[in-house]
Amino acid sequence: MLSGSIPSVPRDLLLLEVIDFTTNNLTGHIPKDMFDHLPNLKGLYWSYNLLSGRIPASLFKCKELQMLSLSYNQMEGSLPIEIGNLSQLQDIYIGRNHFEGNTC
Repeated sequence: MLSGSIPSVPRDLLLLEVIDFTTNNLTGHIPKDMFDHLPNLKGLYWSYNLLSGRIPASLFKCKELQMLSLSYNQMEGSLPIEIGNLSQLQDIYIGRNHFEGNTC
């Protein structure tokens, strides 16, 4: 049961492929530079937390991302159009947040 805010990622984790913090008590915003140095990230699992704020633009630098799971948080704003840059993305779970905008 992790709690508190998400710290910035050290710059020496270039080979990291998966971050799974599902079902914890993480709070606050995702750091803006969180994904600046994670070029090999393939899976991000942060559902069932208390995260708020917007999806940081640095996420769209993760060109290898295949799975994005942010459901059941308190995220807000609109889903950035840059999500289309994630050409390897296969699954996205973002329900049960406070996102706004049109849905298809």
